[in-house]
Amino acid sequence: MSYTLRLTFSGLCAFIPNRDWGHSVPPDEITVCLLNSASKNDRLKMIENFPERHVPLLRFELASIAPDVSYGKDCYAYWTLAEEDVWISFRKKDGENIYNTGPLRVVMDGTARSFLHVPSMEDVCSGAGQVEVGSLEKVPRNDLVVARFQLDSGILANDEFGKFRGGEVVVQFVPVGGGGAWRERLPHRVVLEFRDLPEDVEAVVHAEKFNDPDSFRDLILGPVEDPAGNRLVELNVLNLCCGYVLGDKSPWESYPESDRDFECYYVLSREFGELRKNLVRFPIPVPVEHENRDEKVGGGDTIRCSVSRFDAIKVESGS
Repeated sequence: MSYTLRLTFSGLCAFIPNRDWGHSVPPDEITVCLLNSASKNDRLKMIENFPERHVPLLRFELASIAPDVSYGKDCYAYWTLAEEDVWISFRKKDGENIYNTGPLRVVMDGTARSFLHVPSMEDVCSGAGQVEVGSLEKVPRNDLVVARFQLDSGILANDEFGKFRGGEVVVQFVPVGGGGAWRERLPHRVVLEFRDLPEDVEAVVHAEKFNDPDSFRDLILGPVEDPAGNRLVELNVLNLCCGYVLGDKSPWESYPESDRDFECYYVLSREFGELRKNLVRFPIPVPVEHENRDEKVGGGDTIRCSVSRFDAIKVESGS
């Protein structure tokens, strides 16, 4: 029997492609950066509203690493991520052969699964799309990134829009100076899928410290059968603020203030210093009240820990 591996990303996650999203040839490599909300970097201190502390984690089912042991429902284990590069490979269970899953495919059609629903930094704020190259060097020049995932195979898509009171969260992106505002459903979870994996193939998660290649660790995973009979390996990458990690699911009684988390993404922009001088406050999404299913919905906790995409990495000549 075959199985599927699903790797989902939630929270402060920035997606950076090797080619721009609008390029005639879609990107085939993407770096996912988990932002460090506890950074001591002076750039983060320039933001007026500090975000809550976020906890970067990789979550997996215990049954995926010990399928012969009986566990109760929702039994998970966690890796705490700290200054690490992470990637996934596949190999035959005999350990001899690497299994090739093919190139990365990014869903960019007109459906709800299109990755292009994820907000673009360049669209939200002109000049913020270019990422600072120093954050992507083997040993970053700053502590703005707490972990990085390298994606070069699988199917990348939007997995879920934020929900609140039975409806999808709709936000309004408000630029500085007025004009040009628009409303969008806001994705809060992105998924990378590997489908039709043979039974004799196992998934291996690798992690290596930025500054210490000898500090690697591996996690070998196998499929778990869900109640519907689907065979899955489910992995969750979370970079959420502490309340959500600890299971605080109490509903919002009122609409939240303008999203502070979204401002953290700007510290990765190559033009951050210039933007900060010219903008009193960064253009950020605010919740919008709208009709849905005969209810008033909009806003909600999912707006506070979202995902974003940058333009392709561009290194200036001579650098």
